[in-house]
Amino acid sequence: MPNLLEVFEEALVADPDDIATHMAYADYLQEQGDPRGEFIQVQLALEQRPLERGQRQALKDRATILFNENARQWLGELAPYLLERASRYALPFEFARGWLDRLVLDEFDSKMSRAIRRSPAVRLLRTLRLECSNHLDDDSRVPYLFLSPRLSNLRKLSIRGLLAPASISP
Repeated sequence: MPNLLEVFEEALVADPDDIATHMAYADYLQEQGDPRGEFIQVQLALEQRPLERGQRQALKDRATILFNENARQWLGELAPYLLERASRYALPFEFARGWLDRLVLDEFDSKMSRAIRRSPAVRLLRTLRLECSNHLDDDSRVPYLFLSPRLSNLRKLSIRGLLAPASISP
């Protein structure tokens, strides 16, 4: 029998636009002492309009603090790939409602493809942009991603520069 956390997460995967479920999930996480609950609440509050300028900035600052303290845990096995690619000016990803929402990869290999495929962090991923170089280490890296049932909420996909034919193999 699934626990309450699994029930919430399955409901979010089934309907990622259900704000009430996101709010209930955030409350549950906070009750469990999980800082991701507060992060979700802050991100939901930032979606609300109108917010006073000072209030908006305070929420953004709190989201940044929560993210900086917990990003490695929330990204799981994707953390080494994504956080190392982060620059001072931009991250190759964004969170929305406490979940990985947008992912931009300019260079990736089959190990990273497998990590993305396995990662629970991508369950509500809506935008994926792949920038492939001409030098492919493995011709299965792109299609391997799409074997993942965790990418079921993907709404926007952009693939550029894939010059070699790819085959799907588990």
